[in-house]
Amino acid sequence: METVVGSIIIRDVRWSDRESLNELFKETNRFHVKQKPEYYRLVDSIVSIRDFYLSVLSQKFAFGRKRLFMKIAENNGKFVGVTYAHSVERGKHEWFKHKKTAYLETLFILEQYRGEGIGTDLCKLTEKWAINAGYSYLSLRTSHTDSMEGQEFAKKQGLKTTHAIMGKILDVS
Repeated sequence: METVVGSIIIRDVRWSDRESLNELFKETNRFHVKQKPEYYRLVDSIVSIRDFYLSVLSQKFAFGRKRLFMKIAENNGKFVGVTYAHSVERGKHEWFKHKKTAYLETLFILEQYRGEGIGTDLCKLTEKWAINAGYSYLSLRTSHTDSMEGQEFAKKQGLKTTHAIMGKILDVS
């Protein structure tokens, strides 16, 4: 299924998309390294062939569509954005109210395409998928803590801060 917004086409990932998608994920990787070099490192391949094919394949069957969601945004054949979400089991503790949770693992738009509504459209499609798949909660973690860009975007999409994830680099030498 495709969604067209101006010159942007938002569509399912195809078998033939692996190399282009990997390049977009490399750009995501560079963005994270720039934001937090003490936490992230540059890598050559983001998505393994195995994981990519499992992702594409799972979207082809009903059982997979409920567990995984991936869409790309492209402009004249160039990948400019991606969303990737999957199911998360919230634990066996009885206090979790929302046991069926969809986790928005990646929502990335190339910098020159931000502010055009692509991220909002991808987020809305992800939310629609989660609702249709029976999830009662959508979560994400943003790495934009310094610029606040990611947090502000998430708030505009109706997400609220529910937890703070804090970390410390340990000296293991």
